[in-house]
Amino acid sequence: MLGKIAKPEEAYDQLYSGKTLVVKAGGAELAQWKQKHAEPRKKLGGVGVTTEKVLNDAVLPAYEEIRGQLIAALESSIEIVSPDSVVCERDSEFGLVGNATEIKGIMPTQDSPLKAVGFVGRERDTDQPLNINADSIVHSLVSQHRDAINGAILLTGTGAILDNTGARVPLILSGDIQNILGGTHPKVKVDGGMAKKLLEVKKMLPDVGKVAITNAAGLIDEIEKWQGSGTLCVDETQISCGPLLPIEEEIFRAVHEEMTQQGYFRPRSPEELAEAMAHHHVVRIKNSPIGGFSLVPNADGWHELCSMWAEPKGNGLSGTVLRAAINAAGSEKVFALTQSVPHVFEKAGFKGHGKVRELSAAKPGDLPDSVMHYQHEGRNPQVFTWSL
Repeated sequence: MLGKIAKPEEAYDQLYSGKTLVVKAGGAELAQWKQKHAEPRKKLGGVGVTTEKVLNDAVLPAYEEIRGQLIAALESSIEIVSPDSVVCERDSEFGLVGNATEIKGIMPTQDSPLKAVGFVGRERDTDQPLNINADSIVHSLVSQHRDAINGAILLTGTGAILDNTGARVPLILSGDIQNILGGTHPKVKVDGGMAKKLLEVKKMLPDVGKVAITNAAGLIDEIEKWQGSGTLCVDETQISCGPLLPIEEEIFRAVHEEMTQQGYFRPRSPEELAEAMAHHHVVRIKNSPIGGFSLVPNADGWHELCSMWAEPKGNGLSGTVLRAAINAAGSEKVFALTQSVPHVFEKAGFKGHGKVRELSAAKPGDLPDSVMHYQHEGRNPQVFTWSL
C-alpha cells in the first residue's frame, strides 16, 4: 500500500489488503465551532446538537479538514467514500444528525485502495446533509459487508485515550470500558467528547471486534503496523488463537529479537528459534496479532511453554494469552520459566517451584531434566508447571 515498509509491517499490511475501515472524526467539529463562535455549542444530555449553523460552520469544515489530512497522509492508498453515497435516516432529537442505513459502492476488491467512510451523509428523502453517528456507520457496513470489515478507526485530537498521568493507553479491553465510562477505573478517566467517543466504541465492538482511536498522523501506523500508535479497543469475546501463519513469521522474529534484547526471553540458537517458531501460536483480534506463545515438545512427555508475549505490555493481556496456551496444551504436561510475570502463572493455576537455581530439593520426575540442568549465565527464572 505505501511501498517502503519494514518486513513486519509488510506482513501486517498484507493482512489488511482489500479491506474497508471506518473513519469517524468528531473532535474537529468543536475546534471549527470555537474558531467562529464565542458561545458554546448547545448540548442535550451532554451530546452536542447539530443545528444548521453547527452543520455549516463546524461539521462540514471539519469533514473537509480531516478529508484533506487523510489524502495527504495516504495519497492514492485511500478512497474517501462520498457523503452522497451514505444514505441516512434523521435522528431529529439532536438536530441534523443521521443514522447510516446504507452505504453505496463500498465493496472493496483485493486490488482496490483502502476505503474510508467519513461522518457526513445525506437524508434519504430530502438529500439534506447530516452529521452521522459513528456507530450507525459500523452497523450499516456490517449488515452489508461483514467479511470486508477489519475494524473501525476513530480520529481524535489527542491521538489516543490518555490515562490519569497523561500517558497513552495502548489497549482497552471491552470489559474495562463500562468501568471507565462509569468513573470507577483506577487509571483512566474520560469526560466530554472522549466519553462520547468511548461510548460509540462500546456500541461498535460487538459488530466490528476492534476499534482504534488515533489521529490522522497516526492512521498509517494503525493500518500498516502491528503495533499502532493510538489506543486499540478490543472485544474480548472475539479474541481467537491459532498456529503462526507464514505471513506472520517476520512479526514473530521481530518480537523475539526485541524481547531477547530486553531480557524477557533467553537467547536461543538458530535451531532453537526455528523450533520455537514451528510450534508458535498467535492470539489475534481479527487480523491484529496481540500475543503469542510456543509449546515446544520436550523429554518425558513435557512441553515447554516459551516465547510468550502480549502487546501492549501491562494491559492485562498476559492472562488472556496464558489461558489460550492452556487450552492449546490440552492434556499435555507443561513447564515454563519466567523472569517477568510470575503472578500471571499463579493466577492461572500453575504450580510454582521457586527459582531454577534452587531446585536441588525437587523430587525425581517432578520436573524435566532440561529444567534441572538449566545452564544460562545471568538468568535465574522462576519455574512453573501445569497439568490437568
